[in-house]
Amino acid sequence: VARDYDGALRWLEEALTKEPGEARILLEIATVLAARGDLDGAAAQYRKYLARQPDDLEAQLWLAQTLSWSKERRHRDEAEALLTAFLAANPGRHDALLARARTRSWNGDVRGAVADFDTYMDRHPERRDAVELELAVALAASKELPDLTRALAIYDARLATKKDLALLLQRARIASWAGFAERADADYNVYLGQRPYEHGVILERG
Repeated sequence: VARDYDGALRWLEEALTKEPGEARILLEIATVLAARGDLDGAAAQYRKYLARQPDDLEAQLWLAQTLSWSKERRHRDEAEALLTAFLAANPGRHDALLARARTRSWNGDVRGAVADFDTYMDRHPERRDAVELELAVALAASKELPDLTRALAIYDARLATKKDLALLLQRARIASWAGFAERADADYNVYLGQRPYEHGVILERG
């Protein structure tokens, strides 16, 4: 279903003109801007709102998450700093811990990301299946053998219960980075048996 973001923004801006003191409208504008991909605009609106309502914990978290989705490293660094400060004041907010784990992973901070993912899963074992592949991605980025071996174990467990070519291809890559040539070849063979014309994967395999 197509969403009329421009129409929603016009309506909200008109509402803000009529009620300039209604800070919650700024939050709604930020939400619409984030939904249509204008992260800078959304962050600006969150900042305006927080200038009026500095103690709103949810808005603090939404600002940090919005910055973490940015392609610009300076924004993701700011997001990590905001999330770290947020967690110092609110250590029980595990959603903020997960957001920081993801931000650290995107920033290439493998050790920080892994520590946060592990802490989150220890506190929320019921969420392990949903989060563990994100941990595996962070581990694989380190290119260090202990991390790659742990990432492979995660993919092994997932593929033992579910056939998924995308996961199989990623396991092949990790096995290759780890120097496990036979394992990598076996996975590449299965993958290319199902998708023989993916020339990028053929070249990647070498």
